[in-house]
Amino acid sequence: MTTYARSLSIAGGTALPEALEQASGGPGWIQATGVVDDPEVCLAGEPGVRTHKGRFTLVSLVGQVGGPYGAMLVRAGAGGSEVCAGHLVRARVVDVSATALPFEPGTSWASIAVATAEAAAEPEPDDPELPDVGDRVEHFAFGLCNVVGSDGERLRIRSLGGHGRVREISLAMLEVGRPVASGGRRVFKLLKRG
Repeated sequence: MTTYARSLSIAGGTALPEALEQASGGPGWIQATGVVDDPEVCLAGEPGVRTHKGRFTLVSLVGQVGGPYGAMLVRAGAGGSEVCAGHLVRARVVDVSATALPFEPGTSWASIAVATAEAAAEPEPDDPELPDVGDRVEHFAFGLCNVVGSDGERLRIRSLGGHGRVREISLAMLEVGRPVASGGRRVFKLLKRG
């Protein structure tokens, strides 16, 4: 089983934890941090829910999708920092970044840890992707260029307008970044080596 963490998009003004559950798309483990307004927190061993009015920094939020979510919140108070911690029942999102680690129901934490470690230990491919004819490169000195020729060791590039001379560059002298897709083409960032 291969499991990958993914970033969740949480819109400002929405309610936590409902927004986390909707954005997660299924069972998993959630981690979040950011800024929230008016958090409502339940403390173990105490009846009821405490509402804290105002804006708080969400230092940490963790838990399985659907909760309960353990949270630590803090804000500046008259006598120093005011800390609020417990199970987050509700809060309004100001700016929250969240990550989900999805898993299938019945999956053990041990199998998730093993899958995550295996994914991290996978070696990078020996042959990195290199630009080829039809790709684009963003050269540190020449800017965005079309690749008009390649032999695996050297590239021939021309600036995007197509006007101007063809330049030949050696890939051995450059660091080639991973490609990103843009306008249906691969674009490689080329940096000076070292």
